Amino acid sequence: MLIAWALAVAILGSGAAAMADVPPDVHTAAEAAFREGTELFAQGRYEEALSRFEASERMDPGPGKRFNMAMSHARLHRPATAWVLFRDAAVEFEHEGASDRAELARARAAEIEPTLPRLRIQVVQPVPRLRVTRNGAEVPGDAWNAEVPVDPGPCVVRAGAPGFRDWEGQVDIPERASTAQIVVPPLEPVPSIAPPLVVPAVKAARGLPQWPAWASFGVALVATGLGAYEGMTASGKWNDAKPLCHASGGGTTCTSQGATLVQSANGYATVSTVAFAVSAVALAGGVALLVVAPATRGGIVALQARF
Repeated sequence: MLIAWALAVAILGSGAAAMADVPPDVHTAAEAAFREGTELFAQGRYEEALSRFEASERMDPGPGKRFNMAMSHARLHRPATAWVLFRDAAVEFEHEGASDRAELARARAAEIEPTLPRLRIQVVQPVPRLRVTRNGAEVPGDAWNAEVPVDPGPCVVRAGAPGFRDWEGQVDIPERASTAQIVVPPLEPVPSIAPPLVVPAVKAARGLPQWPAWASFGVALVATGLGAYEGMTASGKWNDAKPLCHASGGGTTCTSQGATLVQSANGYATVSTVAFAVSAVALAGGVALLVVAPATRGGIVALQARF
């Protein structure tokens, strides 16, 4: 069986190289890399063979090279990668008029397809500009909540968006035809910290009340403190919940205590967001009141508020 596969590699690789329109020196280098890969494949050194086939493909692209790469991936227990490469090679062979080779590539893909493990990345609450990656590669939004063929082994999923804390989870993909699942929970908002605000000096007028402005500044200060406290409490709740939530049976599950902590963290995060919004409104109102109704004594009033 190994000899038959090696012969298929030689035939397909050489045919693709001969058709490529590349400079003679590049063609020669690509052919040499391809032949090295063929020899390494026949010796069972599949990782090294794959490296040489990839080098040949970069120098002189062609469907035969991708077919060889697919066979190497299949021997390295990466069925999803091999399946995609076989399908791509079949389409390109068909485009070149090599129907027999296209049929062989399709047959290899059909053999692998029933054995493919799959992964569903369930995104509970999408937010604007959310980015999800799987083992460093971005997962497009159309692939969220769908069963996607993947190679077996550890799979690290990360999610992040502006204004939210990054999330990371891991799931082990089994070497069999089954569907694993990992849940991306609602991302935790990052509490916004208002920058220092410097209010320009304003000329005071006699007889006009100033206390409403100072009252607004007081409300802003209290709301900012409350927002910071609620934000830190939410973060603590999330950290407490993480040990109580883990991947199980291809998904993420939480104990009842963990679920309670997650719900509580979301509540604190909401209060924090509202408090910072109140702070911003109160601060703006205080500035407006200070300009309209300055101090009761004559002179210059200079205010620098820091939060």
